[in-house]
Amino acid sequence: MAKRIVAAWARALGWTMEQAVGLVHFPEGGVYRIKRHSAVCDSQIAGLFNRLSYLAKEDTKQFGDGFRNLRCSRGEGRNGYILQPSPIA
Repeated sequence: MAKRIVAAWARALGWTMEQAVGLVHFPEGGVYRIKRHSAVCDSQIAGLFNRLSYLAKEDTKQFGDGFRNLRCSRGEGRNGYILQPSPIA
C-alpha cells in the first residue's frame, strides 16, 4: 500500500517514483485495528480519535484564501522543486 501511495503522489506531481521517494512519511504505529466488544476497544478508539484529531486541527491551518494548504515543513520540495499551493477547482 505504501508503494501505491508514493506512486499516486509521483503521478500527481508529474515526478518519477525515484523523485517522490521520501515525500510521504509513514509513522511508527500508524495502523489502528479496533476489536469490537473487546476489553480494550474503548482505549483503541480513544487512541485512533487522538491521532485523527490532528488532521482536523485549526491552529496552523490556513482557511479562506482559495488555495489548498500543501506546504511542507522543509519549505522546499525534493530535487529543488518548490511546492506551491494549487487553486481549488
